[in-house]
Amino acid sequence: MLGSVVASAVWDDADADDKLAVLIGLVKERLRLMWAVAESKWNSGAPVEDEAREERLIADIEALAPAYGITPRQAAAFFRAQIEAAKCVESALIARWAAARTAPFDAPADLQTVIRPKLDRLTPALLEALAAAMPQLQRGGVEPIAAASRLDDPVMAMAVARALQSLLELAGVRAVAPTTLHP
Repeated sequence: MLGSVVASAVWDDADADDKLAVLIGLVKERLRLMWAVAESKWNSGAPVEDEAREERLIADIEALAPAYGITPRQAAAFFRAQIEAAKCVESALIARWAAARTAPFDAPADLQTVIRPKLDRLTPALLEALAAAMPQLQRGGVEPIAAASRLDDPVMAMAVARALQSLLELAGVRAVAPTTLHP
């Protein structure tokens, strides 16, 4: 909880735009870890989707949410978006490697002992950042969200957009996926 106390002091000093920027930065940090997750799953042949683990994570998030001043529904929606975005990255990378007939990676990070602990450390930081950004989201301050998904890498751009979709919904913006791709 010491990290939470220190982080709270930082949130108190940050203006609303900085709070949303911190949240977006943490979302991107989590998505960058998906490259290592994908490498581990590529080598092991593990499936991208693990519904039981996902549901356990969401249940844990819902239980933690009130301690951060957000509703279980808000926290679950946000983390479901993070999970879906992560699966997008993993699936795209694995499909790319399969098409290229990529050999197994030399010494990828271990999913259980290296990568998941990093993801687990990000969870409370994401919850705290979400709580801190809620006032701006509720006022409709969504400009940084739109800018965050403008990336050169199309896979990461799609994943960031998916990960941040729940923030748009919390801000009252109804995001509608296109039915066709536009050039």
